Amino acid sequence: MKKDLYIIQSDITGAIKIGISKNPQNRLRQLQTGSPYKLKLLTIVNGRGDLERSLQASLKPYKKEC
Repeated sequence: MKKDLYIIQSDITGAIKIGISKNPQNRLRQLQTGSPYKLKLLTIVNGRGDLERSLQASLKPYKKEC
């Protein structure tokens, strides 16, 4: 089974998490447990987990460290 690419965002800070998972809805629940802010699943790209590295690399210049 191919993994899905997902994008999750915090409603307060606007921080974005890009990752891959076989079950992005479950991953959202896992991340929500550790976050004081409401998280929203912005998108799922089915079966395209292979895009994560290139997307992370292209967005690296815009990344802010917490």
